Amino acid sequence: MGETGYNLKNIRILLTEGFTRDELVTLCFDEPTLRPIYEGYSEESGTGELARRIVDYAHKKLVMEVVLDWTKEHNPLKFKEMQPYVEPEVSGASHVRGEADNREVGLVLRGNDLGNGLTLGGMYQGIRLRIAATAWAEYGTSGWVRSGWLFIPQWTVSHAVAFFKVHISEDGTGYIHIVDVSDPMHTIWLTTRTGWKKEDKFDYNCHSADLWRFSWRE
Repeated sequence: MGETGYNLKNIRILLTEGFTRDELVTLCFDEPTLRPIYEGYSEESGTGELARRIVDYAHKKLVMEVVLDWTKEHNPLKFKEMQPYVEPEVSGASHVRGEADNREVGLVLRGNDLGNGLTLGGMYQGIRLRIAATAWAEYGTSGWVRSGWLFIPQWTVSHAVAFFKVHISEDGTGYIHIVDVSDPMHTIWLTTRTGWKKEDKFDYNCHSADLWRFSWRE
């Protein structure tokens, strides 16, 4: 896939080879979040078609964990065989002075760690947001800047919920500019190692942008 998110091919094969059509129909009937698939189910649908519908629906509705938990419980051997189901993360959080040769764009950051004691996150419809960002770059003579976006991991790194640019200065001060691009209302927060923390609700129709000033170093 080349980006953080679910391995949809492996999940589709898991459903197709690990379960019968009737078992997949039962899954859709028993799980309330998947009931719309059952209600639109046709007796003419084969196992492969039903598996594709389940994967597509669960991916779009952010309920893939429901499917994976069910498959692990009902066929643990096949579940183990078809792993991985989530692409590995890429760590992009290192100290600003140590990134002179790291100019990749859009690194997915482990633990939402921007480096220098800054952690950025948020929640969208009950889903914890991840962040991708460029490397830190020098800004002026005594500061650094890093930009990126928050995204829904189930919809891959390309699905941005909000964009940001964060600046820090040698004197220990900093600020972050957040621009939201999604609805409905969701939360975004920032914490620093100094104990500073701010959280707010964003919606591009109601509260689409903000600028937070903070301390990142004592």
